[in-house]
Amino acid sequence: MRGYLCFIAIFSLLIEVVLVTKFNWLSLVICSFFLIRLYCLKKNRLFLTSCVIGMLTIAFFYLYEGVNQTNFSGKEQHFQVTVLPDSIRINGDQVQFYGKATCNQTKQIEKVIAFYRLKNEAEQLYWQCIDYPLKLVVIGELILPENNRNYGQFNYRQYLSQENCHWILQISTQKETQLQRKSLGSFSYRKKLFHIIDQKLPIKVASYLKALLFSERNDLSDDLVKNLKALGIVHLLSISGVHLQFLLNRVKYFLLRIGFTVETTGYFLIFIFPIYGYFAGWTVSVFRAIFMLLISLIAEKLMLKWSSLDSWSVVLIIAIWLNPSLIVTLGFQLSYLLSFVMILLSQNLFKKKQDSIIESVWISLVAMLVSIPILVCYFHEFSWISIVANIIVVPLVVHGLIPLLVILLMGLLTIGNTLLYMNFIKVVQFILMLFEWLIDAISFRSFYSIVTGVPSFYLLFVLFISLLVTFLAWESQKWKGSTSFILLCSFTLLSFQPILQPSGKVVMIDVGQGDALLIKQPFNKGNYLIDTGGAFHFKQEKWKQKIDPNHRIAEKILIPTLKAEGISNLDKVVITHSDTDHMGALLDLSKEIKIQELVFPKGGTAKKSFKEIVNQFVQKEIKVTEVLKGDVLFQTNNTYLKVLYPFEKGKGENNDSIVAYGKIGEFHWLFTGDLEKEGEEQLIAMYPTLKVDVLKVGHHGSNTSSHEPFLKQLEPKYGLISCGERNRFKHPRPEVLQRLTKYGVNIYRTDKSGAIYYQFDSKGETVGTHLFETMLK
Repeated sequence: MRGYLCFIAIFSLLIEVVLVTKFNWLSLVICSFFLIRLYCLKKNRLFLTSCVIGMLTIAFFYLYEGVNQTNFSGKEQHFQVTVLPDSIRINGDQVQFYGKATCNQTKQIEKVIAFYRLKNEAEQLYWQCIDYPLKLVVIGELILPENNRNYGQFNYRQYLSQENCHWILQISTQKETQLQRKSLGSFSYRKKLFHIIDQKLPIKVASYLKALLFSERNDLSDDLVKNLKALGIVHLLSISGVHLQFLLNRVKYFLLRIGFTVETTGYFLIFIFPIYGYFAGWTVSVFRAIFMLLISLIAEKLMLKWSSLDSWSVVLIIAIWLNPSLIVTLGFQLSYLLSFVMILLSQNLFKKKQDSIIESVWISLVAMLVSIPILVCYFHEFSWISIVANIIVVPLVVHGLIPLLVILLMGLLTIGNTLLYMNFIKVVQFILMLFEWLIDAISFRSFYSIVTGVPSFYLLFVLFISLLVTFLAWESQKWKGSTSFILLCSFTLLSFQPILQPSGKVVMIDVGQGDALLIKQPFNKGNYLIDTGGAFHFKQEKWKQKIDPNHRIAEKILIPTLKAEGISNLDKVVITHSDTDHMGALLDLSKEIKIQELVFPKGGTAKKSFKEIVNQFVQKEIKVTEVLKGDVLFQTNNTYLKVLYPFEKGKGENNDSIVAYGKIGEFHWLFTGDLEKEGEEQLIAMYPTLKVDVLKVGHHGSNTSSHEPFLKQLEPKYGLISCGERNRFKHPRPEVLQRLTKYGVNIYRTDKSGAIYYQFDSKGETVGTHLFETMLK
């Protein structure tokens, strides 16, 4: 069976894909084809073993599915919660953690993710120091995690389900705390180590040490992560086989140098690597890399002829048996696919390349080609510079930073208080600053990234086939120019996919309690964003301050949504007025998406916060335009949008909002910003014959807007309301909904439906069976 284990592993994986995709026709076809291929090998033992392992895979899947179900109804309120200390995350006055919740009434036990509002700074400090399991007696509300509310956005419910977690517990009252020091739990020692690192080392040094040696990257700066992502080398922050192979070789060398025998060294490594896996958090890549090393070491001790591919196969089967839902995660797909391809090609392609630079080029090229189809499915973009970046940066990290950090950690645990060690910390800190300077200097995010949008199924299929053909040609040393040409054509189609889209869209993006509306022309001939959303800042004590919520709106909602639509460039961003919930995310958006022109009503810079942003745009030489009644925002053969209001210079208030009217697709649209009753009266007085099909309801459905004379004259057929779920203003107001219903308006709301979509073609006709599609059905 040796040498054929990969067939068994791949067949088990294909069965898992069939089950996870709920018997999708394509997965069934591929799995059936592979089974026929196994049968045609005429190796009965292999075929029967594959079938047996496949049946076990099915059994483990349904066993996992049976366990991964909620026992709570959602009505429970009284719980005892055991906190897992390694999962604690503190953001201002809010603490988040995973825990085992026991319902006091039903005695059911289930994993939850809990949120608790801290009462004072002393309590915050207390939670920061917890490195042991903690039992809380609490009262709280169970909330279902959200599905993604926008196209291309992270699906929080799916993510938590993979963690065997089905509820968010919002704790309102903490009644009692019990320490569980006798039962330390599985994460306490890891958290204690992190506490020591944080206390003894500067913030920057500690964040790198935890990230590169222990897979804890939460403390790394967002800018560093973005720059590494733009260069296509963010994988450096995940512990992989490259990291572990380096550590393995260094540990072996050290042990042999101090007198250990080869045999004793092998046993020591078998013992020490699982311990390291525990401290590294047993992430997907850590699990794969460590268990592959362990299996190889054990096989060596047993004098078995065991290959890296055999180890990969065994670990893959174990992984999908333990947690079948992992196969839909990015970490699993990249880790196992990249390692599989590297193992296969190393037998011929890499082995014959003697020059280390040439070998690095080949490895980087293969890694980039394999990862691109997966990355575009998750992030809708890829970096073309990653080959060069891998050649330059990977050796610096693997052979430079990691050895320094290992020495630093050993010193921390032995000579941590000496003058020599303190000076060494300063040297490491200086080197890390140089590293960040280098990364920042060569990183131009928008320049390196090719935004593809969500790739079509057919394009992905062609891309995978061309990659398979290319790798087979390379592996068999029968490479031809035509093979590379086909691959180049596939990647070219992927890169130019956005301009091949024949339909345009109007998208009311769900940004919570704010406005953001995208207008996308067919064939990517024009992209316009009306408002960006944003969150209000309230003055708080320093310890209560959270990570900028506007940054979160841009990073988690706006940018992923735009990239999912294939947009890397906005022709115009129109800010209707200067309130934060309409422009708060503008600055963060501009750091990732190129903006050609910023448009706002004349007098909008009267508000200091907006004026500061406009000044930054001027410094970056981005065109800035102030508009009033009569200005045209855009115009094509079948679409246009022009400004109807304001009539004169304002102060950036609600009644100074830009009101835009135009024809998009088959409908006439009116976008009103936060226009209130007084402004509505002026508008219909100036345009007494104005009629519209679609009304963007003013001020999120506030009772200050959408008064009866306004609705009566406009006669809208559809009303779109952008408001946050459970918002504190209780928008949209019942009176407004009643008025809209009275005048026969079909209402669509982001708080109930998520993002709202309308599609049209280049002829101005509606596309699709429904006029408006929504993310939450």
